[in-house]
Amino acid sequence: MRLPGKKIVVTGAASGIGAETVKELKGEGATVVGVDRNPADGADHFVRADLSDPASIAHAAAAVGGGIDALCNIAGLPPTRSAAAVLRVNFPGLRAFTEVEKYCEAHRVDDARSYFLSKETLIVWTMLNRWTWRDRGIRMNCVSPGPVQTPILADCIQTLGARAEEDMKVMDRPGTPEDIAPLVAFLCSSPSAWIRGTNRGTNIPCDGGMYAHVLTHMHGFEWLVAEPLALNRAWSFGSLCGRVGPRWPTLRDSCSARCSNIVVGR
Repeated sequence: MRLPGKKIVVTGAASGIGAETVKELKGEGATVVGVDRNPADGADHFVRADLSDPASIAHAAAAVGGGIDALCNIAGLPPTRSAAAVLRVNFPGLRAFTEVEKYCEAHRVDDARSYFLSKETLIVWTMLNRWTWRDRGIRMNCVSPGPVQTPILADCIQTLGARAEEDMKVMDRPGTPEDIAPLVAFLCSSPSAWIRGTNRGTNIPCDGGMYAHVLTHMHGFEWLVAEPLALNRAWSFGSLCGRVGPRWPTLRDSCSARCSNIVVGR
């Protein structure tokens, strides 16, 4: 067991990836506090919270108490909910955006776009906070699993349609909570401590190869397979970079569809 004596908080603990993560963490010896609107039966302790309500969040934080070794932020709403509700829950208030409805209107964020925006924002927020609590031995990373067989998968397919179906074809199948939870548990453990430094605040794809597929097509890397002798030619490093370098992806285009935030103490 890698997590004996650890106290770990999991949001979204009642179903899907959250529920499976609770199971995985307990199997590694951790004491798990589940936070959700619905009862999280698998957790050692349960704290009810509505993550769209700041007062409820404050109450839940107080109820969880101190001595926390890791926090797994897994709760989220699907894009079938209103844009404002998705942004509130998936990235509470978007931190800097105190009036979510006006922000959505001003930037033309519709319901489908709100889901991706909330996840992209979470990834960037994690990156920005890579050193914030370094002096306290706290590190922060993300996991992006892409489409996963959870209760909100149908909502994602309903909203995203062809894109979601195409993603699942690339991956052979949707992921399952059992595919994702072991990575989340590992990031809560001491053996993952070196996922830090230049990689601290990283986003780790765990998506059946979808991230690699997207990057390969965006950069045009297929020529490395189509032209297997190309690398043996007398090409300079500069000419190779010149061929593929100008096409680095944007975060919006290359990140997986979903992500969870994991904050780990010493």
